[in-house]
Amino acid sequence: MLQQTQVKTVLPFWSRWMDVFPSLIALAEAEPAHVLKLWQGLGYYSRARNLQAAAQLIRSTHGGRFPDTLVEILTLPGVGRYTAGAIGSIAFNQPWPIVDGNIIRVLSRFLGITDPAKSSAVQKKLWQVATQLVSAAPQGRHGDLNQALMELGATVCSPRRPACDECPLNEGCHASKHQNTDQIPNLQPTAISTPRWFVAAIIQQENRWLLQQRREDVVNAGFWELPVWEIDSRSAGRARLGQELGSHLQWDLRGTVKHTITRYRMTVDFYAPEAMGKLEVQQFHQTIPAARWVSELELSTLPLVNAHSKALRQNIWHKPLEH
Repeated sequence: MLQQTQVKTVLPFWSRWMDVFPSLIALAEAEPAHVLKLWQGLGYYSRARNLQAAAQLIRSTHGGRFPDTLVEILTLPGVGRYTAGAIGSIAFNQPWPIVDGNIIRVLSRFLGITDPAKSSAVQKKLWQVATQLVSAAPQGRHGDLNQALMELGATVCSPRRPACDECPLNEGCHASKHQNTDQIPNLQPTAISTPRWFVAAIIQQENRWLLQQRREDVVNAGFWELPVWEIDSRSAGRARLGQELGSHLQWDLRGTVKHTITRYRMTVDFYAPEAMGKLEVQQFHQTIPAARWVSELELSTLPLVNAHSKALRQNIWHKPLEH
């Protein structure tokens, strides 16, 4: 959960997760939709899928016991060099290195590395130094060393305005001595975010909504959403709904949700028909064959894509429709 996500964000998700899946076997045997539902809101949903796949592999290959060798841990889905190092050093007290964003910052500033931090040469150098440091830690303190480096980067050697005077490494730090902490580490400029627009249809019949499930070959596979289409500009929403669901209907804008995913700024406008008859409702279902009717009770159990989940929480779905 801590991959790409801050601790303060993870904590409530962690607590709910452990209440529902208190053991590796409980996770391995869970319904995938239930796993995704509990992860809903954390993003990067491949982590949840990999976590369950790893639990299933441990159950089938390792007798339900988490492996304790680097080679075996690295075979688990979703586990790379960093995660393996964290598990090995913190859980098993093995001298395995960790290089995350905080440690990159600490080591780059201490050593005065001005080359691009993500370059293969710099990454190789940082992993070598991290290996030397964790190997030199006293027996049984390998995890403490790695955690100390991460904590130093998170609390003292911060990206902006680091507290150099409070740093235990200040005396030997190259960046502090040359007062260029604002230039180290050398990170590539953040990619400019790209706007994208979507239009979603709220098709409701009594206390049921027409929802569709995302295909397995797209982002957020297996998640549910209202019928939705990407459009070239925000002004094209009503026209796209008419094209997809019939030009005879008048569409009412019920609400808008904006959110950001990696380098995209997403705007989703939610529309509902001003009035519709029972026959038209049936035609909607036929027009969107991958969709099905979902009751309000089911909504609490199905994983929803983020924008549609936000719209549900904001009561955009629940505004009454005239039939």
